[in-house]
Amino acid sequence: MTRTLDLTDPATGEVFGTSPIASQPEVDAALESAAQAFAIWRRSTPAHRQLALLKIADTLEARAAEFADLEVRETGKIRSMVLDEEIPECVSALRFFAGAARQLEGTAARAGVVDLDVGPGDRRPVVGRTGPRLRVGRHPRAAASEMPHDRFS
Repeated sequence: MTRTLDLTDPATGEVFGTSPIASQPEVDAALESAAQAFAIWRRSTPAHRQLALLKIADTLEARAAEFADLEVRETGKIRSMVLDEEIPECVSALRFFAGAARQLEGTAARAGVVDLDVGPGDRRPVVGRTGPRLRVGRHPRAAASEMPHDRFS
């Protein structure tokens, strides 16, 4: 029997879904899968990486209202803040790093990409990094960068 965790809307207290709680073997399998995916990603061309990031940015921008609704429901954030600030910042960061993907010799890092934390003009501190996601100080999650890849097809 799979254990689950209730997903609760913090604004209403309503349970709107469940999420499975992973067992240790499931966590191990996920880590192995991520390692295999990274082995493929690290061999991909800069053009392929750029195209992938641009596609994610375009999808997030086109489906901003849907992502905002999900983020509001999961976190209780103000919808207009998600739509007007967080999603545009995430789209901007994705496009910025899509361009940086073409900088094979590392000049992007020396030019300050690493110090920018997320993207152009963003000076908030990085809290931590997990997988392909970048967690930013005032935004607990960047909605698009945490969605499963099949959500972008």
